[in-house]
Amino acid sequence: MNMNNFEFEDVPSAVMLSGGLTSAVLLSFLREKELKSSLKAFFVIFNPRQVLKEQKCVEQLAKYYNVHLKILDISSLYDGMTVPSSLDFQKFNDYYMPFLNSVMISVVAAHVYYIGYKNIIFGTTSSASFHYPDCSLEFLKAQSKAIFYGSVSNLKLLTPFLNSSKLEIMRMAKESNMHIPVELTWSCFVSYKKPCGKCFGCLERKLSLEILGSGE
Repeated sequence: MNMNNFEFEDVPSAVMLSGGLTSAVLLSFLREKELKSSLKAFFVIFNPRQVLKEQKCVEQLAKYYNVHLKILDISSLYDGMTVPSSLDFQKFNDYYMPFLNSVMISVVAAHVYYIGYKNIIFGTTSSASFHYPDCSLEFLKAQSKAIFYGSVSNLKLLTPFLNSSKLEIMRMAKESNMHIPVELTWSCFVSYKKPCGKCFGCLERKLSLEILGSGE
């Protein structure tokens, strides 16, 4: 797989960031495309704990890649919500927020439609789709259709990494000789102070850094 296989229409676009390694790769990739149209980054706060680390990482990434950042807060929507007993996501995360991606994408879509943007670029991977139902190919296809028709055919949802695992994305970044500022990213699902080293995010990060040839 090659990063150059991903093509984007050069139109005003929004890119959704999480502060993780994939966000950094996606921003690096978009900057290398040298798009002439506006590119605006979005970070959606759904849990106040994010402010402790993820928001800081997103702000640093946006500054590093010289992208204007807009922060949207929907944390009140998920206030007090607990993990549904019928879903076993605790081994991957310490909480599961139902329809979170759908809500975040919809909120960003409403904002960018208002300012006349044409694309929303969402960097989720096949690794995420394995763990979360609202990252699956089927779900995001449906979400994409909803956004397209809800915006009177003016807005598209692009998921360039959806058919690739996070490790495949890291290999593509390595093969493309991208410089990824790993020190500005965060991957731990459990802690927002010091990486736990045991959750899926931390374990996947360790493998990713080995591929990139980077250390903490």
